[in-house]
This record gives sequence, structure tokens and C-alpha cells, in this order.
Amino acid sequence: MTKSVLGSPLLTPASASDISTLSELIDTLPKDPHAKFALLTSRDDTEHPAEHTNLKAARELQTTTNKRAKQAAAGYAGGTCSLHLWETEVCGYSVNTSRYARLELKDNGGAIIVHPEHGLNGGKGINIDRTWEVKSQLPYVFLIDGNGKDNNVQFRYGAHFWMSNTERNKEHPGNPYCNQGGWDPRERGWYCKLGSTERRKQMDCYFPC
Repeated sequence: MTKSVLGSPLLTPASASDISTLSELIDTLPKDPHAKFALLTSRDDTEHPAEHTNLKAARELQTTTNKRAKQAAAGYAGGTCSLHLWETEVCGYSVNTSRYARLELKDNGGAIIVHPEHGLNGGKGINIDRTWEVKSQLPYVFLIDGNGKDNNVQFRYGAHFWMSNTERNKEHPGNPYCNQGGWDPRERGWYCKLGSTERRKQMDCYFPC
């Protein structure tokens, strides 16, 4: 019985060497079971994990990619959209005035996604005494109201709200802002009187989309 145990191949010098080699191989395996992976897309559109990449960063990249894909499918390029507004103020036979606007809206790539309505109300555009809801390829309705403080037009898109006199914020350059010109005729030389009189101004505005 003792002889058979001593003759067992598990205890031979060669076997001991194999066990040592196996132990060394085990020691070379990664100690961290929670290795970080990122999702990469192969040519067959199957997601596979890649080692040594931050998972959070990969998810943010995937979210951005999905967002851009949805924007492309909707027919616009997201980023910073811009608008050009032609505003007309009409003084009627009373102290009340009416305000109109024509709008050209562009996406981040400069493509026009809303064309101005030049033929409405004698070429003045849409009446903005009430809120004008502008629908386009953008995911939110763009709102325009001519009843802002100090005769300024006010805008709203999604969570963003600003006015035609909102200036660019250097500390927060991504915030909405406008560059607007003066009235023509100038404000000091224009007043309501009997009869119909018009004055006009234009502006360019920029906002996140």
C-alpha cells in the first residue's frame, strides 16, 4: 500500500514542477474582478465589451450618439440654433398697437427649418399680440410673444426663456441671447396718431437646441 502511494504520478518531481507553473499562471491573472468595460459596436452592430475603458464615459458617448441619430432622423442638426426675426409694429386709430413678426429658423448646421411667412397680413407676418406657437423638426414648440417688457419680444424653447434685449453672457456662452437693431423710423421720431403708421426692426437670436 505504501509502495503504491510513493509511486503515484501526482508526487513525481515533474508533477511538482507543473503545479508550480500553474500557480505562476494563476498569479498573473487580473486581481480586480470588477474590470471596467465600454460598449463598442462591431461591423455587425453587436455590442461587445472592451477592457480598460471607463463605463460612465462610454455611456455618455453612447447617449450623445443616440441623441444625434434621433436629431438626424428628425431632420435637423442639434447644437445651437439661430433665428432671424422681422418685427413690425402698427399704430392704428387708437392708442393700442398691433405687432407682427416673420421668422426664419436655422439649425446648428445652418439649414433653414422654418421659412418666413412673407405673404401674411400684407407682408407683416404673424400677429404676435398673442403667443405664436412655431412648430418645426425641433422636439419642442418654439414660442414667440410680442408682449414682453419695454416692447421687447419674448421667446421660450423647452426650459429656455429669454427676450429680444437679452445680451450674450460671457460666463455662460451657451445661454440664449439676441442681437437686435433699432426701430425704423427711430423711436423718438415715431408716435401713434390718427391714421395707420408702421415701424420695423430686425434681430438675430441664438439658443441651445
